[in-house]
Amino acid sequence: MIHETNGGLEKITTSFSEFVELSKKMRNKHGGSCDKSDEHCSFYGDATSYDVMYKRCYDGYNARAIADARRDIGAILDYEREGDELRHSGESLDIPTYLSGDMRCWWAESGDGVKRAKIHITYAANCVGGVRDDSFLNHGGCIAVLCDVLSDWADTKITCTFTNDGVFNDKALQVINMKDYSEAVDIPRIGVSTHPSFFRRICFAWFEGFGDYIKKKLGTCYGGSRTGSRRYSVVGDQEFFEWLRIDADEMIVDLPAADLDCFKSKERAADWLKSSIDKILSEFSAGNRVIKLY
Repeated sequence: MIHETNGGLEKITTSFSEFVELSKKMRNKHGGSCDKSDEHCSFYGDATSYDVMYKRCYDGYNARAIADARRDIGAILDYEREGDELRHSGESLDIPTYLSGDMRCWWAESGDGVKRAKIHITYAANCVGGVRDDSFLNHGGCIAVLCDVLSDWADTKITCTFTNDGVFNDKALQVINMKDYSEAVDIPRIGVSTHPSFFRRICFAWFEGFGDYIKKKLGTCYGGSRTGSRRYSVVGDQEFFEWLRIDADEMIVDLPAADLDCFKSKERAADWLKSSIDKILSEFSAGNRVIKLY
């Protein structure tokens, strides 16, 4: 865990496993993260307790739903993607084609040998109350499809963020490193972080016990989510991107949370994603390094 305080802003960065495991140490069994009352079900999602959500962080729950959303949104999008080309010569042998007797059995990556771009994708995983499960799933599906499309011409890195005010002593910027450039897209991780209960169980546990964990007196209120265009009330762009450790040669794609209307259906999510991809390509061609998609 990396932790730094700037005035009333607590900045924290962890790996995915660190974020989950430390939350287990911090949770208050009588606090909001463990609330089981029926009246809160619509707010907490379908994980009826902290313990249920903790198990779902590792058992693949929601991974299939996100994979389905990834498939459906990708099919609706029908975006023309560049791919590898089967040639007479190349570096990789396609065994089934070779065994069929077809001499066009060597694969070579498409492209002209130009160094691949580095794109750092960051998305907000917390929402205000009233956001339905479908919006979370469509949000996660869009992230997965976007990585599929961008991987054709760029290497991608993914970070998940939570920006809230009224927590700890004042405000918080929490960052989870979800995927490094050398790693494949991890659908179970994206599925967990975009589950409606992840923020309201796992992250709430941080709000309850982080002060005790660092042996510092902090407040215990849960505050409010401030994402997208409202993030400035928690942290400015310069400090936000500096904390994400943005490299000089990276392009940043800054995604919204699941609370936008475009995530209420797969069709609307696909439309939003299509226009977002067009914007990314246009901004990239123009040499712009930061692209906000909200």
